[in-house]
Amino acid sequence: MATYVLVHGAWHTGKELEPTAAPIRAAGHQVHTPTIAGNAPGDAKTVGLEDAIKSIADYLSRNNLRDVVLVQRG
Repeated sequence: MATYVLVHGAWHTGKELEPTAAPIRAAGHQVHTPTIAGNAPGDAKTVGLEDAIKSIADYLSRNNLRDVVLVQRG
């Protein structure tokens, strides 16, 4: 089965993608819905694109995720 990483758009969190993740998980896949740096409640809204991208790369590294299907929702 595949491993999916669903990435939200600006000013949202990974929680908004849970309804999308549920049927993918039900089909037997692994799904991650990380929250981009600067988008969690209480985060300073000063994170730029470079930091946002780095936060997803760091998430992949921390969770030892490789060969993933990366899906970005705008």
